[in-house]
Amino acid sequence: MKWIAAAAALLAAAFAAPAGAQTLHYALNGTAPDGTVEYASFDLDAHPIPLANNIGPDGFRIKFISGIFQIGSQVLNLQDLEFFTSDSGGGFISLDPTDKTGESLFLNVGSDQLFAGPPATPTLLTGNFLLFDFGTGADLKLSVAAVPEPAAWAMMILGFGAAGITLRRRARVRTAVAIA
Repeated sequence: MKWIAAAAALLAAAFAAPAGAQTLHYALNGTAPDGTVEYASFDLDAHPIPLANNIGPDGFRIKFISGIFQIGSQVLNLQDLEFFTSDSGGGFISLDPTDKTGESLFLNVGSDQLFAGPPATPTLLTGNFLLFDFGTGADLKLSVAAVPEPAAWAMMILGFGAAGITLRRRARVRTAVAIA
């Protein structure tokens, strides 16, 4: 029984390292007045590090984000995202980095500022946001949620396993009934 406790402590120490970058999942959807469906789904680091030449007083740009970006039948899988401060209308724009004529605007959504801190060291916010697409007139809903890290799942599974082993091996109390 002591070896089980030692193994559990060793595993806990292995997984108890400080968490790395937290991943956030973005889900954007809505419909324009003409019925055009807009949808986006992508993941970002909660503490992105924009390149120095992608930071300005109005916001910052993160390059080459993979995910699904759709307006109507047009679907792209790679975008650059530029986030803006509330002084510049908040929200973000998505740009097609593969356009050979220059970067073409794909999504242009405004809302509250979606990050905290200065543009050089932003922290992306979680929650639900209402956005407006200036290009299509669509009212959009953006949901930003944290993605559990594999280490958190591993610790939870190990905890349930340890509790199950403890309950299974616990000595059962037996009661004897004497009939006289």
